Amino acid sequence: MPTTTTTLQAVCGDGIIEYPPERCDGESFCEPTYCSIDRYACCQFGTDPSACSERVTLYTYFAEQYSACGQYGGTYVIGDVPSGTAACATGPGTQGPCVPAPSLPAPVTVCCEPTAGSCRETTTSESSEVSVFYWNCAYASGQEPLTAFVVGTCGNDGRCVPAQTTSTTTTLPCGLAFGPCCAGGTCNQPDTVCFGGQCAFCGSPGYPCCTGGVCHSTAQCAGTACQ
Repeated sequence: MPTTTTTLQAVCGDGIIEYPPERCDGESFCEPTYCSIDRYACCQFGTDPSACSERVTLYTYFAEQYSACGQYGGTYVIGDVPSGTAACATGPGTQGPCVPAPSLPAPVTVCCEPTAGSCRETTTSESSEVSVFYWNCAYASGQEPLTAFVVGTCGNDGRCVPAQTTSTTTTLPCGLAFGPCCAGGTCNQPDTVCFGGQCAFCGSPGYPCCTGGVCHSTAQCAGTACQ
């Protein structure tokens, strides 16, 4: 198992899960900028064979799911992706129904803690099952997004143990991403915002909205998250 000394700034892409803030590192399903685990949800309009579908952000709360899909007449499906690429002739998205996200190249074990010390884990080779597992944990915790979610297993103390970890653990000072917010709810790193007492990256789809409801690129702020 690789080891290193924990630093205050995690290095995404070094093959070591520096948890937190990283949830994975180097796997095919690992987002390469922030080392978060890819999660899927799809909005389907209509039924086979005339259905259309559109990828949407995986939200914890039903109100956010409705805001992203249901209010437009769609059905929100966790773990699925659009099946087609041609533009839908009758509405948003592409032609074809929602289908399960592509399978992973090999089984993976992921771990979550809905509350401190309440570890759960699952092993699967299906991306769709990873997304459903994440949502169940997030809903049980009431968090958006879920903080304790990582490639790894449950330790004897009920806490998640990353699959590839560092040899020491350092408590992050206030103001850094995934560390506690400073006094007055402030964060010091660019593109971070105080969310639930913790400094979280903001502005990208699936992440909290930045200060003033700002999101990056074409993403839009819906409630508290960018989509």
